[in-house]
Formats: sequence, C-alpha cells, structure tokens
Amino acid sequence: RRVFKLNFQVESSSHKLGNGVMSLFTARDWWSTKTSGRSEEEWDQGGFLVANIDNDPNGQAKIITGSLQGMLRIYLPKESTPKAEDLLIEQQLGGPILQIGSGRFISNAPGTLALAVLHPRKLIIYVVTPQDTAFILEKRYEHNLSRSAYNFASGPFGKVTGRDSICVQSLDSTLEFFEQESA
Repeated sequence: RRVFKLNFQVESSSHKLGNGVMSLFTARDWWSTKTSGRSEEEWDQGGFLVANIDNDPNGQAKIITGSLQGMLRIYLPKESTPKAEDLLIEQQLGGPILQIGSGRFISNAPGTLALAVLHPRKLIIYVVTPQDTAFILEKRYEHNLSRSAYNFASGPFGKVTGRDSICVQSLDSTLEFFEQESA
C-alpha cells in the first residue's frame, strides 16, 4: 500500500531555519490516506490535482489523483483522520493516467469546471456530478492523439475568455491544440 502525504494547512509564524534565516510559513501534515488495490500502484507529478471538480456551489475543493495504472480517485477529506467516506470516486479508466487537470472545457456549459485526463494516446474530458449520495464520473468527449503524449497545458489561450483550451505535448515535442470539443 502506498501512503499519500498531502500538506494543506499553512501556519503563519516565524521560525529560525539556521544560519540566521527566518521563514514566515511552515507546513504541517493535515490529511493522509492509504490507497486500496495493488501495492505497485505509482503516480507521476501530473497525477495530483486540487479543484472544485464537482462545481460545488460552496467552492469546496476535492483532491484528485490519477495513477500510472489507470486508477482515478477523488477525495473530500473532512477531518485529519482518514475515513472511508472521504473517497468520493474510485474508478479504473483502462489506461495509464499521465496527467490530470481542470478547466472550462465544455462548450455548452460555460463556467462548468471539467476534468481533463491525459492517457498515452487519448485526451478525455469528464464532468463529475453528485447524484443522491454518490458522485458520477461522466465522459463528455475524447480526442484521439496522433502521437504518444507526454503532458499538457491548459487555459484561456490567446485573447479567448470564458473557456479553456488544451495543448498536448507529445514525446517528440509535437504540440496538438484542442479548443473544447474541436481539434
């Protein structure tokens, strides 16, 4: 089992670091969890995200992880002791997750935050919606990539406002741009 150690609480104070250097901030452990499943599950730096991915009206951020073994998890910790109900979604996506990100990627739902998941040969956009006491991961669309992906950047490229685009960089440094559902 792998253990996530996520530091989210920052205290403002003054601490001596040595050599007379002072720091105004310190971090402390606030929440950690053990993943279920295979012990050889691995993550890369692009596999972690904190966002209000379900568009909660209160703006409550969730912790989203995507592993290289294709497991996507969404957590909403309520206190420092991990509980089973902290895990909102645990879903196998069927391929390695290279990177996850959030943005306004849905053309007919401006302002709605969506989840972008980069696989080696696909970019898939999902929305996360609460339904009764569960959360649903709904695939909205996908783009097949012409080359093997490495990473992506997203945001309102150019002078566009109100929506985000995605630029996928391949292993050979080729760039592919996607403006929501169109390539």
